[in-house]
Amino acid sequence: MRITWTKLAAIALVAMLSLTAFIPGTLAESAEPRSIELDNGITLTIKSDENGGSSIEYVEASGIRDAETLETLNAYLRWFSSDTYLDDGEDREWDTVEGKTSFSVLGGRYLSVRTEYFFSGARLAHPWSDIHALVFDLEAGEPDTQLTDYLPLDAGLRSAITDGAFELAYPDTEPDDLWTRFAEEYIDEADPEYYHTDFYLTETGIALFLRDRIHAEGDYWVIEAPFDKLDKLVTPMLAELIAPDDQDRT
Repeated sequence: MRITWTKLAAIALVAMLSLTAFIPGTLAESAEPRSIELDNGITLTIKSDENGGSSIEYVEASGIRDAETLETLNAYLRWFSSDTYLDDGEDREWDTVEGKTSFSVLGGRYLSVRTEYFFSGARLAHPWSDIHALVFDLEAGEPDTQLTDYLPLDAGLRSAITDGAFELAYPDTEPDDLWTRFAEEYIDEADPEYYHTDFYLTETGIALFLRDRIHAEGDYWVIEAPFDKLDKLVTPMLAELIAPDDQDRT
């Protein structure tokens, strides 16, 4: 089921961000943003929000002609990566959080953003890590698409996971039963409602991840496969988006 995002939510996000921009000492921009410009004139920049000892990167867009679309997209991008974890009004167990963000663009339109977090604090039993990912439509200015737009959730994907098409990207150590457990939890046990968040795209492939893993196993697992190892699985939509000049920013 595709995600439904209302204009009312977008307006609320924009208003909230406009207010927080005027709170002294709450959010600070990185002095050295990292940017790429796409062929369609859109520029994507990694910036950073800071609050106390915490720092989280997010993506900011420019060059979209429609001002409302641009404002809505940037509100979503900032909210997705940073706002939830830097809100002073929330009671947090952690003292600090660091978030590193990467992104890829397919077809000049679909922006896949992933942010990896590291939490620490005196009230935590141990520091822990987390990952979030979401695909945004640069033309619509909203989050869009889910895994089934790119790969089918069927026996073919299960075989790809268990038979070697994917490689472990995180963490470095691999439990003996990783691939069987991953296939079972990702395909059989996960709530389909969340299939828009449990993957990200790269320039050359796709990654799936399982969050809330056992801490000793790395908190979450990420597996990646190149498109050329998934050629029998890719959907027509993904086939149209894959091109040699796709741009990737990590």
